[in-house]
Order: sequence, then C-alpha cells, then structure tokens
Amino acid sequence: MQAVRTAYRAPAIIFGSMRRLLTTIFSCSLLLLAACGEQRLPVEIRFAAYYADSEVSCLENNSGIGLSDLRFFVHDVRLQTADGGEARLTLTPEPGWQTDSVALIDLENAGHGCINGSLETNIRLQGTVPAGTYDGLSFRVGVPDVLNHADPLYAEAPLSQTAMHWHWRSGYKFMRAGVRQGDDGAWLHLGSAGCQGTIGNLSGCERANRPTVRLPGFDAQRHAVALDLQRLFAASSLRDGLIDSCQMGPDEELCDGIAMALGLDLADGSSAGPAKAFKTVDFRQ
Repeated sequence: MQAVRTAYRAPAIIFGSMRRLLTTIFSCSLLLLAACGEQRLPVEIRFAAYYADSEVSCLENNSGIGLSDLRFFVHDVRLQTADGGEARLTLTPEPGWQTDSVALIDLENAGHGCINGSLETNIRLQGTVPAGTYDGLSFRVGVPDVLNHADPLYAEAPLSQTAMHWHWRSGYKFMRAGVRQGDDGAWLHLGSAGCQGTIGNLSGCERANRPTVRLPGFDAQRHAVALDLQRLFAASSLRDGLIDSCQMGPDEELCDGIAMALGLDLADGSSAGPAKAFKTVDFRQ
C-alpha cells in the first residue's frame, strides 16, 4: 500500500513545480513588459561657436575674428517640459567623445590660428529621454566631481585627452576657449580651483567652477547651443596689443568678466546667475 500512495503523490509534486515555473515566467514577463513600456526618444543636441551674430571658426571671419581654441566638457543634461518638469538626457556612449556620464564638445580643428588642438571635431551630444514634448534645455559645463580627479593616462575617452587636463591642479580643464583678432587675443582655461591634494588623493576643491546653462524655449529639432565668444571675453578689448588670459585665479583681472558671463561666483565657484555666454541659435545645415 505504501508503494501505491507514493505513486499517486508524484503528479501533485509535478503540478506544483509547473505552477511555480509558470508563476516565475509570468512575473518575468510583466517585468519585461514594464521595461519595454517606456518609449525613449532619441535626441541630438548640436553646438556652435559664435562671435556676436556671426559663426566663427579657426579661420578668421570678415571682421578678422577667429578662434584660437574651443573645447569644453558637458554633463547633467536635461530637457524641460512646458509644465515645469524635466527629464535627464541619458547619454549614449560614443567612442572618443562621450560616455554615459560626460561628453566633450570640440569646435576647433587645429587649423589656422587654433593651437594645441586636434584635427577631429565634435559638434554634438546624443542621448535619449522619455517620449514627450520638450521646450527647454539645461546642462552643466565641466567634469562631474566624482570623475574630475582621475588620472587621464588611465581614464576612458574623452577623459583621456591630456590637453584637457590640469595636472598641477589635479583635475580637468572644463573649458579651453580662445579668440583672436590680428596679433591680439584672449584665452580661458576653466576648471575647479583651490584643490587640496594630488590625483587619487584629493580632499576637495575650494571653487567648483561648473557653470549651469539654462536655455528656455530650446528645441533640439531647430536649435543649436552657441557659445558667444564676444560675451565670454567682453572684458578684453582685443585692440590693446595684449593677449589677456584667465585660469580662474583670484588675482586675474579678466576672470571677473568671464565669471559674470558664465554665471559663476568667482569667490566660491558656485553657479550664481545665468550663463549669458551661451545662447540659442537656429541650426544651420
């Protein structure tokens, strides 16, 4: 009789196992449906270099204005909605230019008056956001603090570009920008300042110097982000025969005007106002 009872228990055991298997499959299917349910919208944001109302490059324009350099890191990119909400742009890794954390915009091509540059350029960043309607853009210029003090010799591109690193300040140059007119000009190296320690052993920086840029009404389908070098270097005359410079030091006269143009408080490096050096322009094919 014991053998008979055992024989009749086997189907119940099999049925229980199948029920648990089906329950697991059903639960996993729900998770997959939830993951697939969120539609993502691909977004491409383009950048341009301007001087007042004219686009500029390493080659002098009709007014004799040209770039000597223009490269900058971008992170924490968000799109704004009409109801006041926002969505973070998930960056799509692109070899050489963009990881899922930071992108490098490069608007110089090492030609003509541009120095210490590279032939390659990158005028865009790419990512995705939840499907929706957006009418504004914000981002931060610079490298996130958690990545800023890595060794560029071992970092993933674009953080491997040593020309964008301030070794003596144990961090990255968030922006290299320069403009010239004849033999005159002005240039900026922007980055965190007052940093204590060395690469891999840093206790912090007194001035973060990461500007926050906000562009209401920005439409990625029609607009590009322009850095206006005239606004950035408004404190430099370009006609006095002196090449002005700023490396975010407290005793550099040019830095006062640059900090104002980037919306930075030069005393503590915080984002204290609008970054008026950036503006929205119509995208030109």
